[in-house]
Parts: sequence; structure tokens; C-alpha cells
Amino acid sequence: MPYVEEVVPAAAQASLKSQLDAWITAPKPGPNLKSPPLLFPPSLDAASRKFVHSLCESITSVRSESEGKGPERRVKVYDEEEAPGVIAGVPSDVRASLTALLDGFTQGEELHFSPALGPAGREYVHKEALKRGLRSKSEGVTDHGEDWHIVVR
Repeated sequence: MPYVEEVVPAAAQASLKSQLDAWITAPKPGPNLKSPPLLFPPSLDAASRKFVHSLCESITSVRSESEGKGPERRVKVYDEEEAPGVIAGVPSDVRASLTALLDGFTQGEELHFSPALGPAGREYVHKEALKRGLRSKSEGVTDHGEDWHIVVR
């Protein structure tokens, strides 16, 4: 299957950032209470979902994850307190291992990440690949099934 570059138009980026900023700055329901999750519509394409995840990565105490399958797939953003060493659901040792693999990546090759990573690990790989200017794509025979994995090119 040929790789197709996923691009989010500038206007769509601005709209997604604006929605996230509005949710972050909205008044909290009370002291020490978390905001209700921000649910982006299932109409977002994969590139837009990836963009939202990359925005959320740099925000302390905010986590994002994709949920649902096929046309019902959407991004959920929520406040979360993580266990020490865990960021966005990925433990520090796993992050270090994934980062080392990406840092050692040579252009022109393909790097495959195991389906065992789970959703949080896959999101981490996508975000880290994006930071490095690498192309990443989730692939598999069954959409988000047990063979679903990431390929970095």
C-alpha cells in the first residue's frame, strides 16, 4: 500500500487549536474537580486526530486518546493525573525505548512498531515521529484490530 502524506490545512489547524484552547480555559466545575471530556466529532480525519494529539502532548495534565472504530473514531481530551513516570499513559521506560528506536531511524527504511504497544503507545510514536519530521501511519488488515501497528517511513 503506497504511503500518502497526511496534511491538515492551516484553517483546520486553527479551528482545532481554538476548540482545545477554549476547553482548557473554560471554568472548572469546582475546586479539585476535572472538566468533562472534550469530544471531537467522528468526522475528523486521521491527520486531524493526529494533530489534536500532538497539541495535547505538550499540555500538562491533559491527555488525549482516540476511541471508537471506523466512521465512529474520535478524539477524547480530558484532564488526568498520571502516576509518577507515566506521561499520556506511557511509562518512562517504554518512552525511552521508543524514543531510542526513532532516534536511530535512517531515512529510506521502514520501522515497524508492535501492535502490543496499545493505543497510548501508538499515539506516543505518532507524536514523536511528527516532532522529528518523520512520516508515521497506522496500518493493519483489521482496522484497529490486534494486528494494528505503526510504520514509520
